[in-house]
Amino acid sequence: MGAVAAIGTLLFTGITTYYQARVSMSQLSQAESDTARAARDQASRVNFWIAKASNGSDWLYLENRSSDPVTRMILMFEIFTDMTKPGQPSDISVQVVLPWLPPCSEYVFKPEMIKYSGHYYDRKHLYVSFSGRVPLGATFSQPRAIFSDGNGKEWHRIYDGQLEQSAIGSLFEWPDMADPHYARGELRVPMATKAISCG
Repeated sequence: MGAVAAIGTLLFTGITTYYQARVSMSQLSQAESDTARAARDQASRVNFWIAKASNGSDWLYLENRSSDPVTRMILMFEIFTDMTKPGQPSDISVQVVLPWLPPCSEYVFKPEMIKYSGHYYDRKHLYVSFSGRVPLGATFSQPRAIFSDGNGKEWHRIYDGQLEQSAIGSLFEWPDMADPHYARGELRVPMATKAISCG
C-alpha cells in the first residue's frame, strides 16, 4: 500500500512540476513580448516629416514624442534644387548627428540653415571647389534615420515611415563624388522646442 502511495505522490509531483514549468514559460514569453512592445512603443514615437512653409520652402521636422531621451541619432536627407550651372548643385546630401534628442522635443530644419560644399574637375582636369547656401525653393526628400532607444537598441526609420530594428550600416555612408552638380550639406542644429503631443 505504501508503494502505491509513493508512486501516486511521485506522479502528482511530476504532473505539478510539468504544469508549473509550462506556466513559467508562458509568463516568460509574455514578459518578453511586453518588453519588445514597450521598446517599439518608444521607437514609434520618434518620427520626421517634410512640410511646406508659408514662403514655399520645405521644412524638415524631427520629433521625439516619447517621455524618454533618444541617443545616437543620425538623420540623413537629400535636397534637390533647380540649379544647373557647374558649382551649383542640383543634389545635396545632408547628414545630421545628434548625440541625443530630449524627451518631448521637436527640431525644425530649414534651407537657410544649410551650407553646401563640393568639388569637381573641370574640362582641363583642374580641381574646382565650390560652396554656398541652399536656395529657399529647394525640395527636401528621402529623410531616413538611425537612433538608439532608452534600452540601447538601434532602430532604423526610412522616408516611407517604416520602422525596423537595425544597426548602423552602409545606408548612411556618404558617396564621395567629384561632380559639379553634387554637394554635401552642413547645417547649424537649431534649438529644440517642446513637442505638441507627448507621452
